Amino acid sequence: MPGISASVGKGGVNAKGDVTTVQHLLNAQVRALGLPPLDEDGRIGDNTIDAIVRYQQRVLGIASPDGRIDPAGGTWKALVAGRTVAAPPPAAPAAPGPQLSGAAWWHANEGHYPNSARLEDLAPPFRQKAVRFVGALRDAGAQVEVSATLRNRTRAHLMHYSWKVAHGAVAPAAVPAVPGCAIRWDHGDLDRSKRGAQEMVDLFGIVYEPALTSLHI
Repeated sequence: MPGISASVGKGGVNAKGDVTTVQHLLNAQVRALGLPPLDEDGRIGDNTIDAIVRYQQRVLGIASPDGRIDPAGGTWKALVAGRTVAAPPPAAPAAPGPQLSGAAWWHANEGHYPNSARLEDLAPPFRQKAVRFVGALRDAGAQVEVSATLRNRTRAHLMHYSWKVAHGAVAPAAVPAVPGCAIRWDHGDLDRSKRGAQEMVDLFGIVYEPALTSLHI
């Protein structure tokens, strides 16, 4: 590839032969730069200058490109050497899909579905009665520690259906999905599905079938 005799681009000399040479070299880059092919007609115009600017930005990393290629300059050397757009960074891995139910799933996700231990989260008029009652106990010298007041709705769903699946009352594939809760009850085998559900029943400490809706929720 012959060199160029003078500058090409914005404010350049833009001799026809030099412009044609630059256009030819840029056409090997325009697709990666997200630009249409250039007419190799030797005439400088907005498309050619835009391609130079984009090349300087994307390939050379110049924050404020001047849109001009000088003989023996950095842009010319890179263009002749065939330097191209760096490969984009690898895409972030896709968010994991639903995971199989069981002890491992609950240990990994328990923190997403916390119960409340705040008296303020109770519904009136029970809230006011509970606050007064706890206050009276403390005034009398009692140490009161509230472990739970309101059950997380998704946790209630998990408790209810882990019991149902473990006891064969609901088919694993029939458990309704809950937005934001990526769990798969169906392990592809009924026995494995029931074992996974039973592991969660055991972790919840469930003794009787839990209600799906109740005053605890």
